[in-house]
Amino acid sequence: MAVILSCFLFCLAFYGSPGPATLSVASSGKSKGMRGSIPYVTGIVAGIAVNLVVTISGLMVLLSANEAFAVVFKYVGFTYILYLGWRIARSPVGPEFDQELPYTFKSGILLNSLNPKAYMAAAAVYTQFESRLALPVLVAMILGTTIVVDIGWCLLGSTIRKLRPSSKASRWINRAFGIALVMVAVVSFFL
Repeated sequence: MAVILSCFLFCLAFYGSPGPATLSVASSGKSKGMRGSIPYVTGIVAGIAVNLVVTISGLMVLLSANEAFAVVFKYVGFTYILYLGWRIARSPVGPEFDQELPYTFKSGILLNSLNPKAYMAAAAVYTQFESRLALPVLVAMILGTTIVVDIGWCLLGSTIRKLRPSSKASRWINRAFGIALVMVAVVSFFL
């Protein structure tokens, strides 16, 4: 039981801290509410499943051994996260614009499939617990924690939405989410 609690807390720290996925999920909650964010959050979790398959299969080790692949992956992920941050920061406000934002299942899975922080988290959690937990339990812990964390971030965004901020305040909130996402991408890129 102590190992499961330790794994949960470890996952919570990695997957719950602000990053591209969590910040974009909060932004989705603000724009579309909880119900409207379900496809995006599902895509984010599916992207974590992609991370796990790539990490656990050892494919990431083989691919990152190829320096050209590692550089391309880093730049593509960085560019996509910058693009998403830009879109969020510059998005118009109001219910008539909610459908224009990139919060779909496809964009969620794409984000986490290209998210370097998600791969680092998957590798860290897997290497810490793979010898102490059965693989299905470990995968369930990671995915379960991700679901809980993403619901929490989405709830934060949805709560902001329910406060019905003015158009001016909404623009600033979008800018804050977008700028935070760009900052996380820049910091991750240079680490």
